[in-house]
Amino acid sequence: MDQLEYGNQHVFDYFDELVGQDLSDQQRTFLLRTSILDRFNAGMVMRVMDDTDGQSLLSSLLSMGLFIAPVDPSALWFRYHPLFSVYLRHLLTCTTQENQRELHQRAADAWLELDDAEEAAKHAVAAEDPERINRVLSLHGRKFFTEGQFILLQRCLDALSQDQIAQDPTLTLLRAWVAQGQYKFDEVENWLSAAENRLQASMSEDTQKAVHGEFSAIRAQVAMNYGDGDRALILAREAIEQEARFLPTSRVAAASVIGEALFVRGELEEALARMQDTEHLARAHQAHQNVLWALCQQSEISVAMGLLQKAYNIQERAFQYAEDNQLNHLPILEFLFRIRSQIMWEWHHLESAERCALQGIEILEAQGERWYVQSYTSLAKVAHARGRQSLCADYIGKIQKMLAAGDYHLDWVANAQATMLSYWDAVKDQDAIQRWLTVAPPCDPAVATNHFHQCNGRNRARA
Repeated sequence: MDQLEYGNQHVFDYFDELVGQDLSDQQRTFLLRTSILDRFNAGMVMRVMDDTDGQSLLSSLLSMGLFIAPVDPSALWFRYHPLFSVYLRHLLTCTTQENQRELHQRAADAWLELDDAEEAAKHAVAAEDPERINRVLSLHGRKFFTEGQFILLQRCLDALSQDQIAQDPTLTLLRAWVAQGQYKFDEVENWLSAAENRLQASMSEDTQKAVHGEFSAIRAQVAMNYGDGDRALILAREAIEQEARFLPTSRVAAASVIGEALFVRGELEEALARMQDTEHLARAHQAHQNVLWALCQQSEISVAMGLLQKAYNIQERAFQYAEDNQLNHLPILEFLFRIRSQIMWEWHHLESAERCALQGIEILEAQGERWYVQSYTSLAKVAHARGRQSLCADYIGKIQKMLAAGDYHLDWVANAQATMLSYWDAVKDQDAIQRWLTVAPPCDPAVATNHFHQCNGRNRARA
């Protein structure tokens, strides 16, 4: 397959001979036009071919056994053999007789009529057709978001201009939440501000209030990400009072931020209750990302309470939910594997702790190494516990470089530095500990109400 995509001449020659000698012009046209489809039936063929004779052509090719296989036992839907499909698409790009954009437009319309939003979106993007992309997103964009289909959603949004997004509050919210979900926090405010500037003159006062409320929900989450719990709480309480007119999950997000802010304040029982309420609200909206986030937060709060078995059980519910809803592609799964690694380390199940940390890295591969700090910290702790100090030193070196080059939340910094200090103490590197004390984050025990400020205080005490 890899060779064919780059042009395997022997296979190409075989298919050239097959298509050139044994097929009619009408059959060759059928193959080229339908090659854009991952699967097709008679109705889909007629729409993309723009030919009512599609059924008979399909039947004639099936009778020839021409690399067309049924998708399911009903034998109503078919697909090309993967090798043949790659060849046909290559052939389509080489011909000037077919308008590929028009083919994708027909396919997008046909899939939309069949209520297959994912396929419709893929073909609308392939057609580079903003109007059709807009139509798909207006009907199904919210569903893409709640199901966590961020990659497809981003492909659609990337094909729209900034002005097209800025003039639609729903598209703006989707664009901003996708950026937030991919840890691109700096982009969120850019999208929100652009929309506010674009819409201010055209919106009624009531609509402005609704937009402000939903924009406040995502601004609250970003404030939380940056460690500004007080501002996050103010914004989230503003958002939760407003009706979610454009994105139904806005109030779910606001409720989640309130729970997270209470956690940061050290109000653990109230925070846990809030996160349980958030989970129920998210499930009612089938907001998968929010359900997983609420479960992860419940697990972390339980760890902070010292209830490790309860935290583990909550994680089991989260893993099951992800499996049931096919969510293993979401970046938030890294959070789940990370906190599972933490519990496995606490219980001295080092192999499991290591495996979970590595799975977290695999999930975040597309986001880049900057986000591996927590996973590297877990791997360093495992190496240290096993007495593999040279491997631990390698991870410590990577962590130090990343902390020096980036601006991370104190939670991440404190956890990483706790591991660094433990390693330096074990290898008797007093100079490294002394150097750390000169640049260590400040700590005021009187206001250390949460787990990461307290971890930072313990780091100073250990040093």
